[in-house]
Amino acid sequence: MIVIGGLSFSKAFKIKNRMIEVIEKYKGYTDEAEEEIDNLLNETGYPVLRDFNFKCPIGRDGNVTGLNGSETGTTAVNNINSYKYCVYQYKTVRGYYYSVVTYMQIELPLLGDVAQIEIPIYGDTKIFLDV
Repeated sequence: MIVIGGLSFSKAFKIKNRMIEVIEKYKGYTDEAEEEIDNLLNETGYPVLRDFNFKCPIGRDGNVTGLNGSETGTTAVNNINSYKYCVYQYKTVRGYYYSVVTYMQIELPLLGDVAQIEIPIYGDTKIFLDV
């Protein structure tokens, strides 16, 4: 069971890092970045979203720019479709950066039922300077 947890953590950690690289490549969470991330998740076998009512949780401290460009303080910038991950955009005095959340999932068989444990894995991009 510890091995399965370690493999799940390693996979979620690697995917989170790769997502950050994609966002940095496109200098933001653009349509191109979203498409490349969706392809990455498809190719790596990242778990498909089972609960279509999932909403990204409130972002961490700071001013977050929502989908419409207004500061909401809580809204993720990605549209949840097939995969469970969240991307937030934070503004700073020097520019802005993105925070990415992927989820490590472990299924534990317990007396005929399966319990699922989910742990968020966080990471941030570099700061993109305002020009």
